[in-house]
Amino acid sequence: GILQDGNRRLLGASVTGGSEAVTYFIASEYQKEQNVVPSNGLQRMNIRTNLRSQLARSLDAQLSIGFVNSELRRPQNDNNSYGVVSASMLGSAANCSPGQAAMHASLCSAGTDSVSFGYYNKGISPYDFFNIDTRQNVQRLTGGFTSNWTPTSWFTVNGTLGADINHRA
Repeated sequence: GILQDGNRRLLGASVTGGSEAVTYFIASEYQKEQNVVPSNGLQRMNIRTNLRSQLARSLDAQLSIGFVNSELRRPQNDNNSYGVVSASMLGSAANCSPGQAAMHASLCSAGTDSVSFGYYNKGISPYDFFNIDTRQNVQRLTGGFTSNWTPTSWFTVNGTLGADINHRA
């Protein structure tokens, strides 16, 4: 059949430290998943960095940067006769028993339905459905800069700049 062993891997690490004047945080994570259906998987990498500094008694600043690279692949599905779920629910295996195999010559080999495996689209192997590229690639970069100036106990000025750049294909 079309099923295989699935697996999931997740690896992450982070480092934090600093002093009263400067603190930092750096983290990264890698994730890879392969589902039981070959056309269903995920590969993602995240990197995150935060840096904070006390520039003066009344002035601090923080810089944050993050990056995500993700590749997601999902099988054809839902209202689609080429979908793994819909095609399997609509189909039935060809009767390849002696005397009946001739009626399904394009599907039967050595006494079993070796092509459609019970899927709806007769004569088309379910593996052919996986040739339809259903990937989504995402690269996302986020960044921000924040500064606080407190010249007196009753007056504070905050400034923030940020960007979120997203590319999807």
